[in-house]
Amino acid sequence: MFILLISLFACSEKTTDSSTSDAQDTASDSSDSSSDSSDSNEGMGEYIDGYCTYAVRCSLYASTDVCAEDISSQGWYDGCSIVDTAALDACLSWFSGLECSESGWIAECDEFYSCD
Repeated sequence: MFILLISLFACSEKTTDSSTSDAQDTASDSSDSSSDSSDSNEGMGEYIDGYCTYAVRCSLYASTDVCAEDISSQGWYDGCSIVDTAALDACLSWFSGLECSESGWIAECDEFYSCD
């Protein structure tokens, strides 16, 4: 359910952000390989949204915007792309059910992406 909400949020964000440039994006995607990197950025955005939702729920950040800005400013995922969507889904599902009092990590949260 959480993944569905994140997916819907991500889709609505994309529609809002690119509403005036969809035709240009489609043309440029067919002429170069930038479509792969935009898909990857969208996937990392989905992960960041999922993590930040958990982080705000557990009072690690005041808002998801502040969390996402912090992660972006650190450059932790610069040059990264999604390589395993099933592992990404598992990681996001884990975050959605993680209690604030719990600690730990699952391998899928390290395995769904690769960085240059």
